[in-house]
Amino acid sequence: MGRDSGSRLLPSAKRTLNPVNCFATATGPRHRRPAIKSSREDLRWAADHGHLAPGQDSTLWSALEARTAVRPRFDAAHVAYYAGALLVLGSMGWFVTLAWESLPGAALTLIAVVYAAVFLFS
Repeated sequence: MGRDSGSRLLPSAKRTLNPVNCFATATGPRHRRPAIKSSREDLRWAADHGHLAPGQDSTLWSALEARTAVRPRFDAAHVAYYAGALLVLGSMGWFVTLAWESLPGAALTLIAVVYAAVFLFS
């Protein structure tokens, strides 16, 4: 049901998940296919064989390069930034725990205001 003799999905087929590869078995706006890795030589080949207009391969490659240049990435600077943030949060927590036992409430409030000012204006 939902398939023709050629084992293709008919438009009326419901979306189901394939447990083997977790991709939807019906086509639709949320259907994702595995990414295809291509190179500049692949685009040149397509232009040489008439699949792209002459010069369109370099235009398409430039557009793809511009698109991937703005994608977020995760590198060592991000790890260092988050590690530093965790260090600051941990040390603040440790300091406040120790200070809670020995300082009065007004002093803790002053420390909290100073921390907030440093984080907001730095």
